[in-house]
Amino acid sequence: FFVSRSVIPVVLRRPSFWILNCFHVWLWLATRRGDFDVGKQSKLYISWDDIKVIAAMTTFFQVFFTSNVYSRYVTLFDQTRGMITKVNDFILSIRIYDDDKEADLVRLSSQYLLASTLVWLELPRLPYSSVEDREWQDLVAIGVLRRREAECLRGLTRNQCRLILGFWSACALKQISQTLHFADNVYLGLLKNLEVIRRDQAAITDTSQFMIPFPYFHILTTMVLLTQLLFAYGFALTGSGFAPCAYLFTLIMMSGCLELFNELDDPWGEDLVDFPRHGWGVAMLRKAHYLLEHRSFATSARYKAAFIPRAVSVDTTSTRKSRRPRLGRATSAGHEDDEDDADGDD
Repeated sequence: FFVSRSVIPVVLRRPSFWILNCFHVWLWLATRRGDFDVGKQSKLYISWDDIKVIAAMTTFFQVFFTSNVYSRYVTLFDQTRGMITKVNDFILSIRIYDDDKEADLVRLSSQYLLASTLVWLELPRLPYSSVEDREWQDLVAIGVLRRREAECLRGLTRNQCRLILGFWSACALKQISQTLHFADNVYLGLLKNLEVIRRDQAAITDTSQFMIPFPYFHILTTMVLLTQLLFAYGFALTGSGFAPCAYLFTLIMMSGCLELFNELDDPWGEDLVDFPRHGWGVAMLRKAHYLLEHRSFATSARYKAAFIPRAVSVDTTSTRKSRRPRLGRATSAGHEDDEDDADGDD
């Protein structure tokens, strides 16, 4: 039970929470001392039946709002995770079709795609914002872009950089296809994967920009505030010793739900419920590094010696070692492959 990681600290920092709570305590003390004695015949008396009607309407609107916001939150999560998975799937596919023949071009196409995804993942909801200098420095440091390439893109919007980097990745893919004479269906399939990734990113951006209409949010906030005010008045009139505690928990729950809705509505910030997009980016780079840097088992002497019958003579010393393209200094550390055993079976 971690209170610091919940919405309670956020609720306690809201001025409206303390204003309503102080109003309730003051009215409750006045009722207990007899300074504010309101009977059922008084014009200031309010029935709990009337409060229940307004509370029921507020609850309905909150449940409806929660359902829509959470469904949108889950949709954005599934779309983003699926898009990141497709990036690594593309790198795996192009590595398989290349068979270590054009490792440099494979690395180049993959790096442009990774750079495009990282630029987009920083602020998916603001595609027309500018890319900060810190982001360009990070992209150069991890090796997905060169300094002159970053300088060429500097000054463009985030969406423009994403499209241009995707185009560069497709150009490198075309060069690989022409060099290795890929079949048309293979080249078009890989190109289709790039197009699907681009469309997924655009769909996620559109969904993120489609916020809950402000008039609906405004009327919900007004209803919640009115309900909290009526609860403060109604609990105080009871004069019960448990009234302040009951109202305190009620106020925290209603304000906490409203604050949670605000956080779920925009999952691209730095709140506790927001998506860990920086962690996703690091995990994507690590997987891409492994897919690009690992040595293919199909070219190792140990692999061939294990799967070719013993009666067949295998010249393992002439096996060509696969080239090992590097993704970058920041992601290549700690992923060195073991050397093949060229002396046959262990």
